Amino acid sequence: ETPPPASELEIEKKFPIPNAAAAAKIEESLKTLGFHPVHNEEFVDWYFDLAAPNWYFSMKDCWIRYREKKIKMGGNWGWRGVWQVKQGWRMVDGDDLGREKDGMTSYREFQGKVAKEVIFEMLSKVDNLEGICTIESGKVKFTGDVYEGHDVPLLSGAEERLVPFARFVTRRSSWESIDEKTSRFSGLKIDLDQTDFGYAVGEVEAVFQESSDEAIKERKETIRSLVDLLMEKTDDGAVTGSRASRNEYLHTTTIGKLEYFLINNRQDHFNALVEAGVLTY
Repeated sequence: ETPPPASELEIEKKFPIPNAAAAAKIEESLKTLGFHPVHNEEFVDWYFDLAAPNWYFSMKDCWIRYREKKIKMGGNWGWRGVWQVKQGWRMVDGDDLGREKDGMTSYREFQGKVAKEVIFEMLSKVDNLEGICTIESGKVKFTGDVYEGHDVPLLSGAEERLVPFARFVTRRSSWESIDEKTSRFSGLKIDLDQTDFGYAVGEVEAVFQESSDEAIKERKETIRSLVDLLMEKTDDGAVTGSRASRNEYLHTTTIGKLEYFLINNRQDHFNALVEAGVLTY
């Protein structure tokens, strides 16, 4: 199956950044492997679904997100946002799932106008959407258009249906291969993320507009090779704790920012996702 032209297919695998020492070693390793930093950015991610406990979209491995990026407009800094949709994707032959045992993920991604169209198409298929206006669960509070003290981005026409279940800030450093023509890692992007709630994680990703299943499988192996190299080059205890633990780490899953947020702030939602088989833990 090839994603439609209106979407991109993003393949990625995460790796741990447990502390500042590990972050520094990972950056050194990236340089020795022929990567260089291309930009730094800061953004806010909002995640939306139907009201708890009816998490209709996330329970189908479909994530509705509003991302606000910090940008310079004239002489001042401001925020500019865009709606996004990520849908778990798998190959037609069924060999590779959208979320594999080692944490490799595959998502179709939509942005902007197309993402809005996808959201409304999905909402049209859901019954009993009325009456969703207030949530109070643990640390999460949403009433009207305010969520934990922040103004909620509203999607016109869906205000009474979609409610936020997560919001956090990320500071990101992105890296790419210096020699895009000859490097075996050309076309891959590495993001090193630090959140405002203290969690840091890295990811290696490849983005496809259109491609064959075989090409996607090959790219997945290249991503795995790069993550292995990063862990090997930084493995003096800073990343995995000890050399003996590296092999164990390589066969476990590094959780993402949203998963970490849910574990610590929305345990009910996280448990439901694990029970549904969307997440593993």
